[in-house]
Amino acid sequence: MAEKIPTLHGRPTHDAPRWLLLSVQPPPPGEEILLIEALRRLGAHAVEREGERYLALLPPPRALDALLREAEAVIRASTSLRDPWLSWRWRSHEEWAEEWSHGLDPRRIGNHFVVSPRGREPQLREGDRVIRLVPGLGFGTAEHATTRSCLRLLERYLSAGDQVADVGSGSGILAIAAVLIGARRVLALELDPHACASARENVAENGAQERVEIREVEVRPETLRGEGPFGGIVANLHAGILLPLLPALARELAPRGWMIVSGILPVEKRGVLRAAREAGLHLEAEEVEEGWWSACFVGSGSRAVRSGGPPGV
Repeated sequence: MAEKIPTLHGRPTHDAPRWLLLSVQPPPPGEEILLIEALRRLGAHAVEREGERYLALLPPPRALDALLREAEAVIRASTSLRDPWLSWRWRSHEEWAEEWSHGLDPRRIGNHFVVSPRGREPQLREGDRVIRLVPGLGFGTAEHATTRSCLRLLERYLSAGDQVADVGSGSGILAIAAVLIGARRVLALELDPHACASARENVAENGAQERVEIREVEVRPETLRGEGPFGGIVANLHAGILLPLLPALARELAPRGWMIVSGILPVEKRGVLRAAREAGLHLEAEEVEEGWWSACFVGSGSRAVRSGGPPGV
């Protein structure tokens, strides 16, 4: 079975009736994340491992030959692959959406979150919070380690009544999770219009539209000015996007606010820690899953971990 590895962008929608499926040979052990990041920089909306190949889903390029040349250059610069043995084919929206929904089972995250595709009836325990997702490929299906880490950290640090900003909201899964815990308002910011469409579907599916506002916007340092203060901010972004934003995001936190970051490679951790410290934040918790580093920082006068306690398995 293919291993689905959603990336930071949106999902197939009927606005793009066909997609380019780029096939790449696997890199040497230990370089998988580097390859995924390289494909993401090319604009991949999703990446999956299928057998002995990595498959990346990209919007139709204006010039296919130019994209293939760029892909070879980016992969060679990012990994030790000298010849990635690229191949490609077209894939319709309907084919990909159908494949996405196959093989995805309800998944338990942390103590009480259960993420389930729409139409499935997961087995629940007392106190469970169910997040139902509409079939599609948006970043945030609980199939990616960064999403799971954010969900666990939200359980620990979000308190009922918090106002939350979800920066790079993707499928909206983290905004929905915040509402289920008890956030009074979530401002979800996302640049990709396809991801915004996915998030709106998911928010409506979970009945959270009264407390989640989704904005299609490129997040800049001034974007949140006047919107706070926020009890918490969650930013599931790669370091290249996060670092220029981090000081401005920290200024919008309430005095005892928290900030969850994820999508960070181990080699980027030191830079994020330095930027957070300079912004007046200190590290409260961290975890690593599948090579991705996630952390929760708190501002001055920080509050204790909520009664939910440490994350579950």
